[in-house]
Amino acid sequence: SRQNARLRAKSGCWTCRARRKKCDETRPNCHRCSQSRRLCTWPRHDQMTDRRWLPRSKSSQITDRSFTNIAIDVLQSTDYGILEPILIDHFMDKLLPLLWNPESSSEFHEQVTLEVQQDVLHCEQLRYTVLANAASHLYLIGQSPRMQDLALNYYSKSLREMSREIAKPTCMVDATSGAMLIAIILLYLHGVIGLGTTQDSLVHVDAAAILLQHEYHSPSMVIMCSRIGRMLIESVAFQVFLLTMGQWSKPEQITRQHSPQFWIVCDGLLRRLTNAFGDSVSMQNPVLGMDMGILKLMTTIKQCFSVEITSKERQRLLAEAVEETPLWLAWLELLHGLRTMTGQGLYGNCIASDAARLTILAASIFVEHLSQRPNSYLTLPHPSVSDWQMEQILAILRRRRNDAAWSSSYLGSWPVYTVGIFMCSREHIELVRNDVRERWNALRMSSIKRYWDDLEKIWKNVP
Repeated sequence: SRQNARLRAKSGCWTCRARRKKCDETRPNCHRCSQSRRLCTWPRHDQMTDRRWLPRSKSSQITDRSFTNIAIDVLQSTDYGILEPILIDHFMDKLLPLLWNPESSSEFHEQVTLEVQQDVLHCEQLRYTVLANAASHLYLIGQSPRMQDLALNYYSKSLREMSREIAKPTCMVDATSGAMLIAIILLYLHGVIGLGTTQDSLVHVDAAAILLQHEYHSPSMVIMCSRIGRMLIESVAFQVFLLTMGQWSKPEQITRQHSPQFWIVCDGLLRRLTNAFGDSVSMQNPVLGMDMGILKLMTTIKQCFSVEITSKERQRLLAEAVEETPLWLAWLELLHGLRTMTGQGLYGNCIASDAARLTILAASIFVEHLSQRPNSYLTLPHPSVSDWQMEQILAILRRRRNDAAWSSSYLGSWPVYTVGIFMCSREHIELVRNDVRERWNALRMSSIKRYWDDLEKIWKNVP
């Protein structure tokens, strides 16, 4: 019977499983890890369920992401030997899974988790950023007011450790560049998830972009030696995208614009990873959830709203967007056709697919708006509810209403925020507001609160 889940008779350590090596299951250190001088990490009892024996109705469900209550007296402890392991466990079990595409390969999740666990043990700046993010998240979910001060303390320690690491000779920095890039990404994410460090995000993203440039031209290619490289590259690309897009209440402002060379570097590194590991589609887009070309299209559109570029440059950018948008709309039609024929389609109704649909439909609305007259860039578009793009956008939002998996994934956060600026009726505004509210309740990321506040500012001007 499949009704009662069973434990694996043999599972092996995480390290051997990630390396696809046979493990002799000697504890605490198996023979293979001892010989290769690797950290031997073992799954907990609750991680040893054999998924073949799970009920079919549950095996395909997204992992429950409810936040475990930690005893308040433990969080108030001044014994960091007790507190820090709890914070690290909270990050690994509750926060880290929120930072990648939940529909990407479970094999990828296991490998990333293992590598972060190993790097935390020997990389001080990474350990402090993990502790900072965990403490900040516990504060936002209401576990302990003390956690905010503790988060900022760990954040400062991580910056000091990062400065020491950067001061080392280049060859020594190269050896730890993978862990350092993870630490820099988590420093940025502290501004996304937590409070008090948002203004530092530009510096951290610039540093991460420089490391990727170095990796692209480096013969050693440390980051490329592991599948976690794909997550790191996509994380930096996604952060660059979000900073470029800024806030829609100030469409003319571009917080930071990276050169086209940055996107060329990201494309090149991702191609190398695909060639090195032969990754299937399920192993790709673990962070972006969609093709990077869709994000590049949106950054091109956002640049058209800038008041600092010449009319000639705006025309060039708009012509580029006008040429590219129909290609992505055709891709949407292909997905729709496949879903109609097979009942599921290439991506079915997955979260990443709906996030991509909303983004492409928004791009189409922006391109039509910018093409209307020379000064269209001075205002945001106000499409009619009867426009075909709006009909599809509203259909997606209604279908995803009260969908816990949708609300628990960051993939929909920016697309929902963006299509929210098109809403003109109270009914449709409330539809988006409820989506953002559920997203905030599920994720407790400060970036969602900023999106929400910006939408409310825009909606105040709706007649």
